[in-house]
Amino acid sequence: MKLKSIIAFGCLAVLTFSSCSKDDNTPVNPQNVNSKRLTLNASPRDSWLYVNLETGDTVTAKDVNEWEYHEFIIENGKYKKKPDGTLDYKVIKTIPAGKPNAPKTWHLAFHVYDALINNGEALMTNETELSKLTEMPKGNYVANKQLFIPVDMSGMQNGVMGYSKGFSNLELNKWISSKGMPPKYTMSDKVFSVRFKDGSYALIKFKDYADKKGKKKLVDFEYKFVKK
Repeated sequence: MKLKSIIAFGCLAVLTFSSCSKDDNTPVNPQNVNSKRLTLNASPRDSWLYVNLETGDTVTAKDVNEWEYHEFIIENGKYKKKPDGTLDYKVIKTIPAGKPNAPKTWHLAFHVYDALINNGEALMTNETELSKLTEMPKGNYVANKQLFIPVDMSGMQNGVMGYSKGFSNLELNKWISSKGMPPKYTMSDKVFSVRFKDGSYALIKFKDYADKKGKKKLVDFEYKFVKK
């Protein structure tokens, strides 16, 4: 009798453990995750605004990538273009990279409106509401790419621009676009999905890019952070 009881208890324990393990591996439905909203002043042009999506903490730090100053070439009174249509230039000055200064834990960073992901990739979905998504969206996620990022425009009138040889995420950058000069901005109404290397992900809906007077640049977004 005792042997039967021990065997029965052992089977029950195995079943219970298996059931718990299965539950632990069940993906979290983002509809069960509360949304948060962050309204942040955009960073200075020479800096990055780092965001911890789990805590909402932010840190602003100067861009410490290598900087390169370009003097755009003028021929016959017009800016010379390369075969790909971009402006031709010569490098007149470089500033070496500095010591890394990003916070220990961060998920996203913004250089004014340019976005950067920490060990992750982004996807612009077809959905326009956070509440409609029941899982991490599937699709072709895009990683960060090295770019020339404008950090010093003080010499622009003389055809000189300072650029950081940094990284940004072109997919997440689709949250906002601009045309003309001065630029006229248009904000996307789509939800973005950002997945991280540790298995966590975030669903992000951008809400605004300027204050009510249209003078102060903002990065304003609602999001759900789904932790692995």
